[in-house]
Amino acid sequence: NSTDLNPQVATANNDVLNAPFGVTSAVSVLSNDDFLPVLSTVITRTGGDASGVVTFAPTTGIMSYTPASSEPGGSNVTVIYQVCNTLVSPQVCASATVTITVPLAGDADGDGDPDNTDPSKNDACVWGPNQVLANTLLTWRNADCDGDGVTNYAEATGADGDASTTGDNTNPKSACSLNLSQVTLVATSTGDCDGDGVMDKDEINGLDDNPLTL
Repeated sequence: NSTDLNPQVATANNDVLNAPFGVTSAVSVLSNDDFLPVLSTVITRTGGDASGVVTFAPTTGIMSYTPASSEPGGSNVTVIYQVCNTLVSPQVCASATVTITVPLAGDADGDGDPDNTDPSKNDACVWGPNQVLANTLLTWRNADCDGDGVTNYAEATGADGDASTTGDNTNPKSACSLNLSQVTLVATSTGDCDGDGVMDKDEINGLDDNPLTL
């Protein structure tokens, strides 16, 4: 009792946690509670709207959380837990809430599709419908995912450099979709879009392997 801030009532206090997507974050929930991290302590989740993975380690007082892919950048989520001392009968219990903030996810490959929605977060040539062109990194913009000699950004913005005018935009994932006037790189595609038996790269680059010479 001499060190208990609440000697008359078993108390659990709320906690907060910042939990970036893609990693497991932890908070010591018992550090501000009236319960010791010992073998007779049991911690269970009883509620809250967090949809990620929650684990408790009663002997350390640690709650670990791995966010779900739907949580980055949204509203805070919560985990309600109950902590009990099972050494006495009846058990002594208290409850508290952990409020978890999941910030916007990063973009490891720089393709403009955040890691939580990217089908392959480490492959810059694989992205989904959540791609934001304005968020792409320079490495992605200057790359050529389909090997047709036109940079990804040039394809996505078209000959007029405006992504919103879609008529001249081409598909940076398809070597058969390009404006020849936008070729600035040596083509590498080994396909044959027109079926004439000559590889795309040979047609685009020409006999001198330089696409910029006619």
